[in-house]
Amino acid sequence: MIVTVLGGSSQSTPTLCLALARAATSVRLRLAGRDEVRTAAVARACRLLSHRSTVSIECCAGEPQWSAAIAGSDVIILQIRVGGLAGRAYDEQFPLHSGIPGDEGVGPGGLSAAYRCWPEVAKWLLRIRTLAPRSRIILLTSPGGLLVRLAAETVPELDLAHVCELPVAVLRSLCEAVGESVRDVTFDYEGVNHLGWFFNVRSERGDLLQRYVDGCREARFPDAMLVAQLEAFPLSYLRLLYQQKECTDFQRRDPSCRSADLLTIADRSFEAFQAGGLGKIEAAMAMRPAPWYGEAVVPLLRAWMGDAVDVPIFLTRISRAPDVAERPYRAVGGLLVEAQTQSTPPRAVASLLGALKTYEGLATVAVLDGSEAALVAALSALPWTQTPGSPRHMARQILRNSRNPQRYGHV
Repeated sequence: MIVTVLGGSSQSTPTLCLALARAATSVRLRLAGRDEVRTAAVARACRLLSHRSTVSIECCAGEPQWSAAIAGSDVIILQIRVGGLAGRAYDEQFPLHSGIPGDEGVGPGGLSAAYRCWPEVAKWLLRIRTLAPRSRIILLTSPGGLLVRLAAETVPELDLAHVCELPVAVLRSLCEAVGESVRDVTFDYEGVNHLGWFFNVRSERGDLLQRYVDGCREARFPDAMLVAQLEAFPLSYLRLLYQQKECTDFQRRDPSCRSADLLTIADRSFEAFQAGGLGKIEAAMAMRPAPWYGEAVVPLLRAWMGDAVDVPIFLTRISRAPDVAERPYRAVGGLLVEAQTQSTPPRAVASLLGALKTYEGLATVAVLDGSEAALVAALSALPWTQTPGSPRHMARQILRNSRNPQRYGHV
């Protein structure tokens, strides 16, 4: 299998290589990055990590080589970050002025990220359609769900999906809290990317949610009261909604944001990738774990290769348009089979999920339309509490900052 990574110079890419090597998959991994020095450094690290494995590394440094890398690919992982970490920092910070938590994947920050990066993402999807129309595309650029919706409007014929490890991690934490294994439970799940809920979670020993409510004594998210109220177990990102004020206040006290920390870590990591030994490379990777590769991307690749995969794979797929939602799949005989919901979502879940889908539909229109009015309409539909006038203020901030590539650059 030929797997091409567009955005292969990312600091996290060696984690993908290591996960592939440990899974004993036979893969030609093409790393396509813009910066020649950084791409070469990442390729060096990957070769050391995959030594004596069935993974081979090809370095395609410089954007002119990307078309050659795309041609003939079986799978293309699109993980470009338009705007780099400076763009992420902006997405995390500007919503705070309106009393809304900042994040690059959800809420106003996610809309800002989509508005900024969609033209570049669309360019490469169109290029893929020409050069490798039968390839499968794994979209890792954030915000995943909204970008899949945009792709469904623009290139619906592509086999494209966003894959996320967060639902599996949250399901595992629920199971561990009540002494169960993910392999031994059944569940229903509804959501959009990063914002979803588990319900009707059961094993031979009964209802896991009730056992969690009865036994949870820790000050953690979600607490027993919220789970009982929802009759569901929310993903961790829903804390931004259910505990909006606490999250906003915390982010205001930490003005550096996650992006500043990541920039420091990235600089140290590339030094190790460029000249360090295997020990230093692994230490650099540990500074910023990238679990989405080992827990989501590699299981998906293995499923496509016909291997047995014993964990659910959560995808937001272009093929489900117009109802683009995040759904669990199982690998069955080399095919991905969507899990069917066995029960009706609880009322509180259905209500908020409906609002989130409405927002994502309006946000898709806003990015394609590009006007202030369309952005205001989308932001006004966000299920966050807002101060008067904040949708228009945030729309103008997005327009002013998000489509200015020279302000940020690319990774």
